[in-house]
Amino acid sequence: VEEVEWEICPQTGEWEKEAFDTIQVTEVKEIFAAKDIPFDEAQKLKRKDGTKEERRQVQKAFFVKRLPEINQWDGWDKEVVTDEEGFPALVESQQNRASYFCSLALSRGAENLAMSLLWLMPFQEMDDSMKGGEFLLYLNKTNRNYISALERFWLLQNFDVAYKRHEKQWFTFSNKDELSKIEAQKRGTAFNTIWALKELNLLQFMEGEWCADSPEIIELEKKGHGEDIAMALGFVPEQVREGNPQRIEYLHKLLRLIGCRLDSPVKRGTENRQRFYQVLTSLKESKLLLKYQKKKEPIPRSLWWDDWESPFRKALTEAIDKKFTLWAVENKQELEWNPESPLESQGVEINADTAPEPETHKNPKTLADAVFLSKVQDWGAITLSQERFDKAWELLNETERDRLWVLSGQQNPEVESTIEAQPTNSIECVNEKSSDIIEVAVKVGARFKRFSSYLEREVIYTIKSIQDNLVEFSDGVWETIEGLSEYQFVR
Repeated sequence: VEEVEWEICPQTGEWEKEAFDTIQVTEVKEIFAAKDIPFDEAQKLKRKDGTKEERRQVQKAFFVKRLPEINQWDGWDKEVVTDEEGFPALVESQQNRASYFCSLALSRGAENLAMSLLWLMPFQEMDDSMKGGEFLLYLNKTNRNYISALERFWLLQNFDVAYKRHEKQWFTFSNKDELSKIEAQKRGTAFNTIWALKELNLLQFMEGEWCADSPEIIELEKKGHGEDIAMALGFVPEQVREGNPQRIEYLHKLLRLIGCRLDSPVKRGTENRQRFYQVLTSLKESKLLLKYQKKKEPIPRSLWWDDWESPFRKALTEAIDKKFTLWAVENKQELEWNPESPLESQGVEINADTAPEPETHKNPKTLADAVFLSKVQDWGAITLSQERFDKAWELLNETERDRLWVLSGQQNPEVESTIEAQPTNSIECVNEKSSDIIEVAVKVGARFKRFSSYLEREVIYTIKSIQDNLVEFSDGVWETIEGLSEYQFVR
C-alpha cells in the first residue's frame, strides 16, 4: 500500500486520466455489444430507471438514430490498427491484422521479420483490439463536439436546409406547453452559429492560401467584431498584436466549429516574409505530417478527425449527409420554392405552381408571435413591439382576434365600451382610444410571467432587441434551462 497526498502528487492526474479512460472504453464496448432496439422503444426505456443493459441499448439506439445506418458501415465490425506513421486502417481479424503488418513492412522495404516486428511496436498502443464501431462510440464519449461540428459543416454548405429546419423546429417548439432542456439547448447555439459562419463567408477559406494581411482575412476580423456576429458565436477576435496573429487564430477557431483545422504554415516572399496557411484536407499530403516525420514520431490519433481521408471521418460524413438529405426529401415541398435548394441540383422535379410564401408566413419569429397571441390569457403580458404585433395579428383568425379584443377590454373597461361601439378588428382603434394600454403592451423591459413564454416569442437566430434594447442570457441562465429536464443520452 502506498500513501500519497492526492492533491499534490504529480502522478495522481495521470492515474485519474487512465482510470477514466478505462471506464470510457468499458462502457463503449458494452454499448457496441448491446442489442439493437427500435428508436421508439428506446424513447420509452429512456424515461424509465432500467437496468444497465437497457441503458446501453438506449444509448446505442440514440447513436444510430443520430447517424442513420452507421452500424451498417463496412468498418463497424473491423478492428482498428495503425501503420508506422500512425494512420488508421481497418482489418477483419487478428490473423488478418498480422498479415496486414507483414505486408506493410515488406512493401516499405523491410527485408526480414525483425524489421516487421519493430514496426509492429507502435500498434500495441491501440486499446485492446478496438473495433471501428467501438472507436466511433469512443469518439462520441470523449469528443462530443466533433459530430456536432460535422453536422454544422454540412448545414453551412446547405444553408437553405439549415434555415428551413430551424424555422420548422421553432414553430413546433413554440406550440408546446413546456420547455425541455434538450430543445432549449439546441435553440441556444444551433442555427445562430451557422448563420454567423455564413455571414463571415467561412467556406471561401476551404481553398487557397492565406496570410494575416490577406484582404479576406482582414475583412473576416472586421466582421467578427460586429455585434450580431459576436453574439451569435459567443466570441470575438483577440486584441491586435504585432504581426496580427490574432487574425489567423480567429480563422482557426472558426474552422474548429465545423471540424476543420489549418495546416502548418509555409513562409513566402523575399522581404517581409509571411506565413501562409491553408485548410488541412489530406493529412498524408500535409506539411504537418512532415514535422512528425522529421521527429520520427507517429501522428497522434487526435489528427484522424481532421483528416478528410480518414475512414472514420468519411463514415460520419456519409451518415450525416444521409440524415439531412432524407430530411430534405421528406420536406421538399417546403424547400423547393427556394432557388438555392440542393434538391434542384439532384434532379427533383419542381412544381410550376409552387410560389414563394409571403414574407410574414416564412418568418419563424412572426409565426411564434402569432402562436403566443393565440394562447395569451392576460393582455398585460403582451410585450411585443407594435410592428411585431401587427405582423402576428395578420396570421390570427377571427375568433382569435375577437378573444384579444375581449382581453383588452378586461384590462380597461373604457376599451370594452369602445369595442362594442366599434366592430372593426383593426388594432388601430385601440391605438386611438387606449394609448395607455398600448404603452403597457410595448413597454421595454417588462417582466415576463413565465420564462418559457419569453423563449417562445424570441424565435430568431439569437435573442434580439426589443426597440433597440439588447436582451441576452448569461451562462447561468442557460444552465438553469438545461436543468429543466433529464440530460439526453447521446448528445
